Amino acid sequence: RCFYCLVAHGAAVRQLSGDPMLGEMLVMNYRVAPLDARQRAMLDFAALITTASATIEESHRQGLRDVGFSDRDIWD
Repeated sequence: RCFYCLVAHGAAVRQLSGDPMLGEMLVMNYRVAPLDARQRAMLDFAALITTASATIEESHRQGLRDVGFSDRDIWD
């Protein structure tokens, strides 16, 4: 975990969402934050990319599609 990224992205979430607690929860452990299914799926996929990218399979991408992401969204 990159300290700079945690600080910068946490600050962006706090500012853009207007919810300082949400920013803190996302930085500390996004799994306890009040997120919808789409947001949680995106963050789960991002975590997988950063920790175990070699294990990504089509089923992971399908999970994103199932909550509304297009293939273009996934590649972005």
